[in-house]
Amino acid sequence: MAAATVLHFGRDDHQHVKVLRNAGYEVCEVASLNVLRRYLKQDGSALVVMVEEGARRTTEQAAAVVRENSGAPLILFRRFNTPLDLKRFDRIYASSVPAPFWLYATAVLVEQSRTLRAYSEWLRIKAKDIRSETEAVCAETKRQLVRAAEEIERHREPAKLWHELTDDSE
Repeated sequence: MAAATVLHFGRDDHQHVKVLRNAGYEVCEVASLNVLRRYLKQDGSALVVMVEEGARRTTEQAAAVVRENSGAPLILFRRFNTPLDLKRFDRIYASSVPAPFWLYATAVLVEQSRTLRAYSEWLRIKAKDIRSETEAVCAETKRQLVRAAEEIERHREPAKLWHELTDDSE
């Protein structure tokens, strides 16, 4: 199985990126909100996004950018006790949380994210199949409606129908 991609935003004072890479994750580090937005819009391969708490406004903007541009789980590593809108994050860890704990929880999120993406792709393919079948049924229905209208028109006059039924020219 390919290494999972984790997107990391912010200053990494606690060596989270190093721990992730040592655990086999591919980590893409971004330092600005513009790069974060561009990465999420263009690439979308990150199965998890991690944000290191910085200035309150930047941290909350990073969360907003992720939520607007990705369905990936969002993890916050707290460094300060500034008031933040924590509902935007799926997991929140204090800087004192041991690496094995948050690393295991991240592995669980990665697998859940992979499963959801696979299911989403399956649904997309199924929807395409259903659309194709629906279009075929609609086309056949239109064909049958035209045929029925022609038959109705052809048999509108009883004398005309009687003539067709008794015609010996065949």
